[in-house]
Amino acid sequence: VASLRQRFFHSIAPGGLAGDRRGVVPASGFAFSAEQIWKVIKENKDLDLPAHK
Repeated sequence: VASLRQRFFHSIAPGGLAGDRRGVVPASGFAFSAEQIWKVIKENKDLDLPAHK
């Protein structure tokens, strides 16, 4: 409990509950990020998406 309490109190520090948020996409950029990720997935011919229905 004491360890969890410390992680909560220092939640924005590395190792805290929020952790390192440098790689987090803000809500305002989520749609663009999702589009880019889906574009990469569709372009990856090794996945053969139609065969996995």
